[in-house]
Amino acid sequence: GRLRNITWLAALDSYFVEILRQNWAAGSATAAETRFDWLTDQIGERTSVLAIDDDTLKNLCKALRAKRRFDDPTKDTIAPRTINTYIHQVQAVLNHVRDDLKIPLPDAPTWSKHLQETEQRTRLISARELTSIEAEADEDLWNCIEFSLESAIRKRSTALLTWDQVDLEAGVIRFRNKARSRGKRKLKGQVR
Repeated sequence: GRLRNITWLAALDSYFVEILRQNWAAGSATAAETRFDWLTDQIGERTSVLAIDDDTLKNLCKALRAKRRFDDPTKDTIAPRTINTYIHQVQAVLNHVRDDLKIPLPDAPTWSKHLQETEQRTRLISARELTSIEAEADEDLWNCIEFSLESAIRKRSTALLTWDQVDLEAGVIRFRNKARSRGKRKLKGQVR
């Protein structure tokens, strides 16, 4: 049989009505709309969703690598993480077309081929910030903060920690992580 077909703009409109407006806060939706406007200019309003393939993504990535932050020619190019955000947005629309609108996409892109390598984001707390926090926190809260920093256990895991998970003799804390697998941390330094 003949494949059903819709345009990129029709797919995007459906995605906004069905998914985005229901699930996103107003500020996020505005940022997403700005990215989708740019994507629509690049892909084309009347482009068939069936025509969005690896070549389309390759061209989008090339254009994104040249794109300047805030579309300001004096700014740096956008970060690989931001390029991935655009790619994920195209993927979300096409997933909506395939899963919710039940339109098969036989030539859909191989998404992982187009994702950019990114560095893990890390922000270190400064000594000044740490001193300010210590000055404002009561003793119990400060002990909890210091424990979290020294042990590198997530805030939620620290807050839910119970004494039966702590083995002071072995110097180990046992906990469950987000994936529900078991984890343990060695107690070191001041934490011990």
